[in-house]
Amino acid sequence: THRDPSAKRHIKSFVVDKKPILIGEGADEEKSEWLSLKVHGQSFMMHQIRKMVGMVALLVRSGADLSTLTSSLGPDKYSIPKVPGLGLLLERPVFDSYNELQAVKHGREKLNFGKFEEAIREFKEREIYQRIFREEEERNEFGRFFNHVDNFKEPHFLYVTSKGLEACKGVGAAGGSVGGGGKKGKESQVAYESDGEAQGEEEG
Repeated sequence: THRDPSAKRHIKSFVVDKKPILIGEGADEEKSEWLSLKVHGQSFMMHQIRKMVGMVALLVRSGADLSTLTSSLGPDKYSIPKVPGLGLLLERPVFDSYNELQAVKHGREKLNFGKFEEAIREFKEREIYQRIFREEEERNEFGRFFNHVDNFKEPHFLYVTSKGLEACKGVGAAGGSVGGGGKKGKESQVAYESDGEAQGEEEG
């Protein structure tokens, strides 16, 4: 629930790469646009990032009041579609606490993946991103997801309208997920990754 201490997670940053990645054949206007979202947090709940991205995509695509995002963090319940898991990856663990405390205390080398930045980038591009793009072209997961949300007949997502959450009253708007289905369409896609601070590992 909203008051459950375990539901409180600390997000340090959420950065969107402003330059879209164009994927597909033909002219640029015929290709799919992908945006890279990078989240840095201490820990994440199950489906948390997928729902965060789902809420942002829903609000932006419908031109809704962005303050709805803040309201959804309160006690009122919102149905939030979670985007497909394709593209979600843990980019790297972050060991700031270990580096500042244990490494210094015991004279150990600090754990820093920054020195492998170029190798990490090349590996992601070769082994991860290209596979993600190929799978999306073959299965059209994001295209079907957005098509399904756009044509969803129940009132669960009507909080994006001018009436706000009031438009959803009586439908039991508990946070849920929606599946795919529908025709393929050229939509903006999302490739997202996260930096996680594994505190349990830091203590070990």
